[in-house]
Formats: sequence, structure tokens, C-alpha cells
Amino acid sequence: MSRELERDEQKPWTMLQEWSKLCFLHYAFDPADLRTKLPAGIELDTYEGRAYVSVVPFYMERIRLRLEPDFLSMHFGELNLRTYVVVDGRPGVYFFSIDADSWLGSVMAKLMYHLPYFDADIALVEEEGTFEFNSVRAGDGPAAELLMTYRPTSEVFHAAPGSLEAWLTERFSLFSTDDEGHIYRGDIEHGTWPLQTAEVEITTNSLFDAAGLPAPVEGPHAFYVADLVTHCWPLERVK
Repeated sequence: MSRELERDEQKPWTMLQEWSKLCFLHYAFDPADLRTKLPAGIELDTYEGRAYVSVVPFYMERIRLRLEPDFLSMHFGELNLRTYVVVDGRPGVYFFSIDADSWLGSVMAKLMYHLPYFDADIALVEEEGTFEFNSVRAGDGPAAELLMTYRPTSEVFHAAPGSLEAWLTERFSLFSTDDEGHIYRGDIEHGTWPLQTAEVEITTNSLFDAAGLPAPVEGPHAFYVADLVTHCWPLERVK
């Protein structure tokens, strides 16, 4: 599907986000283990017979509203747990959880995007090209931690068309549901991901247990992204 078909071009973006020091941890799953975890109307997407869940720690360098650029400016650590889905033929991502070290950011995201945000204590420290990421969920929600280090190990490359890396990263919509089960889509635009292979060491990862997911069958396949700017459109109800 072309980007021109991904959204209504007449509607302007409403929010800019700048992500940095990002690590993709891609895990393969048996599709049967994930389909029951999705809301009705959201279909699991697969690549060569496998489903995938990604753990994505990163630093939110900046959030800026398009019409009020001086009204909101935040930066904080964030941790995403997401899978890959299709709604009405449109590929996208579905979030099992998002941990953020920003109370205001969490409240805004819940209200604007119906996303499962949780407050967390997050620290991201760089030392000699290696990043240490520690996230501990605080307050409500099932306990979840991710303690790990990662570092890039290659030059920047762009995913080849049709490859697993392209399938995992070239997603321009997120899907969420409200308390009544209605499905919403939010479109996102960004450039091609500047990927680097990564070496990781994971001390603790309880995100899967917290989300009620089984153990993956393979992974993680790890990649690093130094920075990326995204433009976000408001939610639209699709079902």
C-alpha cells in the first residue's frame, strides 16, 4: 500500500515527535498464541507464517504540537511492547503496553489515542557507545521491568523492500480501542528507518508476562536507530 493511500492528504499532521537512542527487539511468535490477545476486528499480521512482537526502548527527545509549538515540549524515556496487525487491509501496529517516564505524556496519550500507557521509572545512560536502559513500572498495572544494554554494531542501512526488516518497520498506522470496543486508527509519517544491527544483553524482561503473552519461539533480532522524526495525525474511528 502506498503512503498516499495511508491517510487523507488534506488533513495536516497535529503532532511532531523526535525519537532517539532506539533499540528494536523483534521476537517471533506462533500466530495462534497472539490472535486471542487482540480485540475483535483487529487481525494479526504475519510474515512467512510467523507473528512478531517487538520490545522498543527509546528516548523521546521532543513532542511538539503543530498549532501550538510553544505550548508543549516534553522529553522522557519510553518503552513500547507492540505487535503487527491489519484492519480493513491496512497494515499497522497494536500496542500491548507503553511505559513512559512522564505523567503528563501518559495522560495525554490515553485521552488522545486510547493507548495503554503506564507510569514508569526509566533511566537511559550512554557510556562509550553502549546504552544502559532500565525501566520499572510504577503505580497501577501489572509489574513490568526491562533491564538491558545495547550498542550498534554496523553502519547505517535501509531495509530492502520485501524483507522482514521492512515489514517490521515500514508501518504508518497504529490501531487502538476504547472502552466500548470501537477501533481507531492514527496515522504516522516518518522517513525510512536508518537501521544498524545491534548487540544486546538483557538482564530482566518481564514485559511478556505482564501482558499475558507466552514465551516467544525465537529472538530477539536487534537493531539500533540513532534518531528519527515522526509526524502524527489524530485518531479516526474506523469501526
